[in-house]
Amino acid sequence: TADMGPDQILFSPDGQFILLVGQALEVLQVATHTRTYRIKLDPCCEGAYAVISPDQQWFASSQRGQVTIRRFSDGTLVRVLAGSPDDASVLAFRPDSRYLAVGPNTTRSSGFMVSIPNVTDTLPVTLWQVADWRSVQTFQGHLEGARGMAYSPGGQYLVTYGSDFRDLAIRVWRVSPHHPFEPSFWLGGGLTLLIAAVGRWIGQRRTPRA
Repeated sequence: TADMGPDQILFSPDGQFILLVGQALEVLQVATHTRTYRIKLDPCCEGAYAVISPDQQWFASSQRGQVTIRRFSDGTLVRVLAGSPDDASVLAFRPDSRYLAVGPNTTRSSGFMVSIPNVTDTLPVTLWQVADWRSVQTFQGHLEGARGMAYSPGGQYLVTYGSDFRDLAIRVWRVSPHHPFEPSFWLGGGLTLLIAAVGRWIGQRRTPRA
């Protein structure tokens, strides 16, 4: 088991393995109760998050600043992607395992001080293509990144929700290889956009003209 106990426990899609996520990434075989492999994580970065691809070829894990892609069978490092600068990014594989969505999860607010956000403060969710680990799309939505996200069973939609108390929106994005993400907003999304627009207008009014 991990040194301080796992923060997250995942079954593999075939149900034969368990992935423990804590101070290490540890894969256990269910039938034999044996450890398949264990990967020590960077102790300077607290908190980690992981997902296993539905085809069980890969698993992605995130710590502050980066997302690592490994082969699930043996833990071999395949690629390192950009991640959230402050906290572990939230991750979601599409059901067909062709794409990985990476969303920053960070809160830049201090205590109870509330600032009026600018639309440029929104943090993008990035879609990575698994075939070559290339960034294929990004979309702006949440003021302080996404706290969580998940694909619809068919993979046509990605749902995200905000990580900041000023951003209570749940956003549903239609994912298409031929068209940009198309959002619809629930639970305060319209209010969030209105506040962001007002913040931008105030910022423009305060900027001296050349």
